Order: sequence, then structure tokens, then C-alpha cells
Amino acid sequence: MCFIGDAFVVIVRHGEGAPLVALRHDLEHRPEHLVEGPYAVLHAVIDRVIDSYVEIGIQLADDVSILESKVFGTNRKSWSQEIYLLKREVIEFRNSVDPLAIPIDRLSSDHTLQIPEKIRPFFRDTSDHLARASDLASGLDALLSSVLNADLAQVQVRQNEDMRKITAWVALGVAPTMVAGIYGMNFDHMPELRWTYAYPTLLLCIGALTLFLVRKFKKSGWL
Repeated sequence: MCFIGDAFVVIVRHGEGAPLVALRHDLEHRPEHLVEGPYAVLHAVIDRVIDSYVEIGIQLADDVSILESKVFGTNRKSWSQEIYLLKREVIEFRNSVDPLAIPIDRLSSDHTLQIPEKIRPFFRDTSDHLARASDLASGLDALLSSVLNADLAQVQVRQNEDMRKITAWVALGVAPTMVAGIYGMNFDHMPELRWTYAYPTLLLCIGALTLFLVRKFKKSGWL
């Protein structure tokens, strides 16, 4: 919030904000800028704030890039919590940037305001910087939504892979058990039970069946 008059400008800030001491020193060493009046000071403050927003947007873009690499990396964990927290930061950043568009646009184009013509183009330049920060925030928000969807899809794929492996191991246990169970029923009319090589033949068949299933599952990617 700011109050501006013919010979003063008062900036009111709530909460923590970037210090403006350095900006004050810069202005004190630029008398040619101060002579343009309070709107010159207002522009300097707004320009410093918008530049800090652009820097924050670039830092957030780096964080999104790092998180994106993790999501598509070899680590099998879900990154949904980290994505959500970063998305909250981007939303807060966007909520700080977007409301400034209308007042800054008015400062750059509303000729009813008593803004020196020498200062007005500076507000247009600041408006361009704000548009860059706003576009960056919108892009990061959309990108994080896509990254979150990709992470959830990868979790689903990994769950399907785990289910296939479990199914394959169950099948490897069921097939030999079924064969052994049939020949363990003690039926009278099972002539192969009285063969001399019935036992080793049965073991060979069980081993061959198991080997066949192992190769089949590995070929299909289930093991």
C-alpha cells in the first residue's frame, strides 16, 4: 500500500519484505531521478519489488527443474508431497504477482494521473517485467500440474509391475504344487505310480514346467 502526494510518498508494508535501505541509498545518489518527484520514487520502489519477483520466479523454476528430474529419475519413491508443497509456493508467488497488473498498467497508461511524462515510460518497462514474472508463475503452475500427473502415473505403473511380479511368483509356486497334489491323491488306477522311473520323471516334469514358466515370465517382463 502506498500514499502519494505532491512532495511525498509513503510505503506501507505488512509482514516480511525485501529491505529498501539499499534502494534509498541508490536514490540519494541519483538526484536527477529524485527531481522528477514522488512518482519517480514510487517507480523505483515498484521496480525493485518486481525485479525481486522475477528473481524469485527464476529460483522457483530451478526448484521445479530439480524436482522434475527426480520424478523421472531412477528413485521409485513418490514425489507427490514435494510437488504439492512446491505448487503451494508457486500459487503464493502467483497470488503476489497477478494483483499488481492492473495498478501498474494504470500507472503506465492512465493520463489522468499527474505522472511526469519522463517517468511514465519507466512504468511501462516495469509492466513488461511484471508480465514476465506473471507468465513465469503461470507456466510453473501448469508444469507442476503435469509433473504431478506424471508422478501419479508412474506410481500406478510401478504398482502394476509389482502385481505382475507377485502373480508370476504365485504361478511358479502353484504349478508344481498342482502336479504334486494330483499324484499325491493315492488313487488305485494310476499305473504310472508303479513305474520304475515314475518319481524322477515327475520331478523332471515339475522342473521343466517351472523352467518354462520362468522363461515365459521373464520374456514378458513379469520377472
